[in-house]
Amino acid sequence: MNFLNYQFWFNPGPGLMTSTTERLLIGEIAIFFIVAILCFIFKKKKSFYQLLWAKLFGFFLSNALIGAALLFINQELVLFLSARAWFAVWWIGMIIWIIFIINYAKKLPEKKIQYAKEKEYKKYLP
Repeated sequence: MNFLNYQFWFNPGPGLMTSTTERLLIGEIAIFFIVAILCFIFKKKKSFYQLLWAKLFGFFLSNALIGAALLFINQELVLFLSARAWFAVWWIGMIIWIIFIINYAKKLPEKKIQYAKEKEYKKYLP
């Protein structure tokens, strides 16, 4: 199995991707760009979830650009930068980043209730 082989991940010149892998990566990058555009539209609307949309926009746009750069580097066969380990680092970074966004999203209902209570309290203050 190649995935468990050190040479598979850290080969400085791994060669071109297979056509299936390349199409999947292009599809992922396209989906990230589309979702980033949608998040951009939603973050412009004034709502309680505006910061969440901004965080998601940053996540999807950044990862689309990183993926496009990795795809370009792989197509140009740049030594060291086309190693497959960079894709693993990218995916691990995406997982960690999305965990932080999910933790923020989990706290939003509490913040919304607290904001409503605070707004109700401040309504009576001069």
